Amino acid sequence: MRKLQSILIMLSVLTLSSCHIESKRENAKGVNMMLQGDYMGAAATFGSVCQADPAWLPAFYNRGVAIAHCGDYEAALKDFNYVLAASPDHADSYFNRAILYENLKEYQNAIKDYTQALAIQPNFLMAYHYRGMVRFKMEDMYGALSDFTKALDLGRGVSMEIKQAKEFGLNSSGLFFCRAAVYHRLGEYDKAISDYTQSLLIDPSNAKAYFNRGAAYIKIGEYDKAKTDMLRAAELSKSALSD
Repeated sequence: MRKLQSILIMLSVLTLSSCHIESKRENAKGVNMMLQGDYMGAAATFGSVCQADPAWLPAFYNRGVAIAHCGDYEAALKDFNYVLAASPDHADSYFNRAILYENLKEYQNAIKDYTQALAIQPNFLMAYHYRGMVRFKMEDMYGALSDFTKALDLGRGVSMEIKQAKEFGLNSSGLFFCRAAVYHRLGEYDKAISDYTQSLLIDPSNAKAYFNRGAAYIKIGEYDKAKTDMLRAAELSKSALSD
């Protein structure tokens, strides 16, 4: 399952009051449980808050995240629907609900929610990235290309140090690789090679990027370069299997 947006995001529309103090305390307890990987326990904790204090929306939001990590996407959808009914301008809830729809293969609904998240938060890099992924699955190559390019433009200031790059989706399975795959499908092999190369600069351990770049080199007749990449891909794949 694609990773859900940060479990630590709270709804900016809420104002703390004394009646929410206990809910806030229990919500924080649930967040800590999620950070430790105990999603079932966290869902139960958030559920208690939801029952005791239905106005405390962060508990519904975080329960949705926890339940989704347990694989119950339909139940998680209900929690994000509840949050959005009360707070229709919460971009992160649209984003997370879009991920759920994508996992349920409801791609049109996923695109609708990613688009709504972007209408609220126009610089939402990951929403462009993930919408591009869905468009790719739907064979909308030019739509995917537009989204990946926009996300890359938004990420120009991101450090290319690998840990931070991965955080912004700029890793081997991320934006450069995805845009390269689009160019590859469109037959624009030079551009595909350029983006595969950028992906490998960020994460040189990506066997698939070497393999795909090698395949693109074959398409333009660069057989020696293709052989080098294919051999490197095989070495990395063998190393990964032995780890």
